[in-house]
Amino acid sequence: MLLVFSNPHDYDLDIVLDYLGTYPFQRINSVTSDVLKDANIKEWEMAKFIWLKSQYTIEIDSTSHDIVGTEMQYYLQHLFSDKKNRFIGQNPYRDFTKTEILKEAKEFGLIVPDYIVTNSKSCLLEFYEKQKGQVICKSLYSQVKFTSENNIHRLYTYQIKEEDFEKIPNHFFPSFFQRFVDKKFDLRIFFLKEKFYTAAILAKNDTEYQMDFRKSKKTRIVPYKLPAQIEKILKEMLRKLSIISGSIDFVKGKDGNYYFLEINPSGQFGFISKSCNFAIEKDFAHFIKNNIF
Repeated sequence: MLLVFSNPHDYDLDIVLDYLGTYPFQRINSVTSDVLKDANIKEWEMAKFIWLKSQYTIEIDSTSHDIVGTEMQYYLQHLFSDKKNRFIGQNPYRDFTKTEILKEAKEFGLIVPDYIVTNSKSCLLEFYEKQKGQVICKSLYSQVKFTSENNIHRLYTYQIKEEDFEKIPNHFFPSFFQRFVDKKFDLRIFFLKEKFYTAAILAKNDTEYQMDFRKSKKTRIVPYKLPAQIEKILKEMLRKLSIISGSIDFVKGKDGNYYFLEINPSGQFGFISKSCNFAIEKDFAHFIKNNIF
């Protein structure tokens, strides 16, 4: 059986589960005390795989004490602890930070744009001058979004401007800054075990695209052949990190270099699967049904 923790709006997951056919699975979109009371815990604990597909929530009834939420979290830790080597996607026991992944990428010989994590205006200014004013700010976590009044808000990449320093306080919340790469195009790579599905995300004359392709409305997505050497390095790196599926982001610079940006074990794949006819969802179901993980 497959046990999936997700949210009700994960459409990539919907398609994979359709392809599973008669293969047994349980999907939990929100962990509540009622869900845990009604669950067949024995089945959960016998699950062959656990897939933390996307951000699920732990909800506590307003009449309950905080201890209920704590107990729910500890039950999930108990459940997960028996499956340390049976996770698809994100593995809470091998949950690497962005900077850990970047250090590994550099050690494996990939090109990583210079970066710092700081809460100091003076340190940021020094980095800004060293990068000749070409600096961006990104979240430390791969996917940051929040809701307010039924609207979904996302944090996008932002380019630091010289005039921003007039408003930046001497100390601020620790933040991730990186050298801006003047890119030719983005690459989104989805990997499944050791199979790569690579797409180039293209746009012309779009300033929003240069900062963050997710903000652009003019993108075109096409299949792309990743250089064999980069694919070889990625396979070795993913084996070392014991990550069996997820998304990898690169940009190809106008200087011809391939720049590694990040790995997201819970990354979405539907938009490149559909645009490039990759049928990733079908392959994912095949891997699960045939115990290829």
